[in-house]
Amino acid sequence: MTPSDAPSSGLGDRIAGKVKGAAGALLGDEQLAREAELHEERADAKHAARERTAEAQEAEAHAELAARERDLVAEEDALARERASQAREERLAAERHRTDQQIEQADEARRAAATAEAQAAQRAVSLDEADATRRREAEQREIDALQAEATRARANAQALDAEASRTEEQS
Repeated sequence: MTPSDAPSSGLGDRIAGKVKGAAGALLGDEQLAREAELHEERADAKHAARERTAEAQEAEAHAELAARERDLVAEEDALARERASQAREERLAAERHRTDQQIEQADEARRAAATAEAQAAQRAVSLDEADATRRREAEQREIDALQAEATRARANAQALDAEASRTEEQS
């Protein structure tokens, strides 16, 4: 069955409307002319419902794609942050080892400086982690908003389908 043959395509209503319109004009039958208008309106409503459904599906697909892209970017960012954090931790570990060797040979002032440096590096790691958490939460809010938009579009398409059904039932 092709899309133009489908029961909900509106082609049958459009053809019936044209035929009844022509017959009504030839016979001067106003009721037949009104039936022709109703068929045309039903065909238009079905067409509008199909367009809204297609728009909703496209919006949903776009939202899903955007969410997947954001997830991939977030995952890549998380991996990059993890690698950077690991590299920082490795650098800190190497630095601590050197510092430990210096501490054995140096006075208390050098030990205090090495400890302060390690604490500053740990604060930087903590700040990076807090920033990553804030970005993930913001991305999740955006995903939620796009999904809500897709839901509203589906609801709108369903309302149009219901309206088309009511129009069809009335005629």
